[in-house]
Amino acid sequence: MKTQYNSIARKLVLPLMFGMAVMAASAVEAAVPDAANIINGNVDVNGGGVSNADDRNNVWLWCDDAAPSRVRIINGLVDVTEDNLIQNDDDVRNCDLTVEDAAGVPSRREVDILNGRVDVNGDTAINGADDLNNVQLFIDASN
Repeated sequence: MKTQYNSIARKLVLPLMFGMAVMAASAVEAAVPDAANIINGNVDVNGGGVSNADDRNNVWLWCDDAAPSRVRIINGLVDVTEDNLIQNDDDVRNCDLTVEDAAGVPSRREVDILNGRVDVNGDTAINGADDLNNVQLFIDASN
C-alpha cells in the first residue's frame, strides 16, 4: 500500500505543487525590492514622510498564505482593489512583509490592511503604534 501512495504523490500531488510554485515565481520574477517605512499606518515610499508624493504601482503582497497579489500605493495608502480609490473594501488580512534590521538581516512581519491603512500591531486601530521601518516592498518591474 505504501508504494501505491508514493505513486499517487509522484504523479498527482508533486506536479500540482510544482506548478503552483512556478506560477507564483513567474508572477514576481521581475520584482525588485524598494525600501519603505510605515508611519501611523501609512506607507512612506520615498523616505520624506507620508505625503501625496507617496505613490507606487505594481506592488506585490503575499497575503493569507496565497499567491502574491498586486496592489497600488496612492498618497501613502494601499489600494488593494487597484481601482485608484481608497475605500472600505481596500482590506486584506495576514499579509507578510519583509523587514530588514539595522544589520540588513531580513525577517517576516505579518500585518493587516484595513481601509487602505497598514495595521502593524494587529489591534484593528490605526494609530502611532502602527510604525515599521525598513520594509522591503516588491515592485513588479515588468510593467
